[in-house]
Amino acid sequence: MAGAARLGVPLLRFAAGTLLALASLLSPPVAQRVAAIAPFLPWQVCRNSGNYSANSTYESNLKQLAATVPTNVSSSPVLFVNGSVGTAPDTVYILALCRDDINGSANMPLNSLARYLKHCFQLVAQQLCPLDRDAAVFQELCYARFSDLNFLATLDNGEPIVAMSPQNVSSAMIEALDDAVGIPLDATIEYAVTNSSRRFATAEEGFHSSNPPSIYGMARCTPDMSPAECRKCLEVLNSKMRSLSGRQNGWLGGLRCHLRYAVYYFFYEAPMLQLPAPPVPAPTPSPVNVTPTSGGTVENS
Repeated sequence: MAGAARLGVPLLRFAAGTLLALASLLSPPVAQRVAAIAPFLPWQVCRNSGNYSANSTYESNLKQLAATVPTNVSSSPVLFVNGSVGTAPDTVYILALCRDDINGSANMPLNSLARYLKHCFQLVAQQLCPLDRDAAVFQELCYARFSDLNFLATLDNGEPIVAMSPQNVSSAMIEALDDAVGIPLDATIEYAVTNSSRRFATAEEGFHSSNPPSIYGMARCTPDMSPAECRKCLEVLNSKMRSLSGRQNGWLGGLRCHLRYAVYYFFYEAPMLQLPAPPVPAPTPSPVNVTPTSGGTVENS
């Protein structure tokens, strides 16, 4: 259908090898965590709004951005860049953001992050959405979109991408997990909104179980959003989290904000918030068997 987004069709076939190649660009601790989620990444959005030609002015502008934006992002205090190159009809608009918990991490040198993001650009422009004038790629550490349309003029998050682990917790734990997940998500939303320079937050919540012993949450918006805009964006995602009931890992996101939880540690720095475990659910009372006696009275057994 003309104008429709092509989302994730070749994703599962292509993702594992691609992500492992990306992971090879990183230091070992980061690479191990990235490679561990290879079956679920990358997510690409190919918008089918038109194509550019090889060796065209548009391709030249895109290559210029692909060469400069990774370094600009890695040197940004908030790991975020947006802007444009060229004149209509060959203007290329760009937005790129990397996870703030890798900013300054000893496991993520700036040159490694720049190479990683450059590889992301090559991935979406050359393989996932070849010659598309409007495309986006979402990776574990960074995401980026380029377009001939000025999408920077709006803060629209787009239709959220939903990703989840295929593994569920045990049936006995589903209700408790679903109730507990909301705590770190609510807390990270509030902190990201009020953390004006970063629009980012992570949290660890204790859990009344050895499996899992903790629940982790992360919220982020692009740093150019106001507190009210960031809150609105994240609350829309949070309202959809119940659709991931019982999953060990859930991620919802678009171009402007992301929300994620997991029953395993996925940060690259210490959690920004430490939250206590929720109250232990009251045990379900055992049923009482009532047996009538010959004299018409009843006895509890």
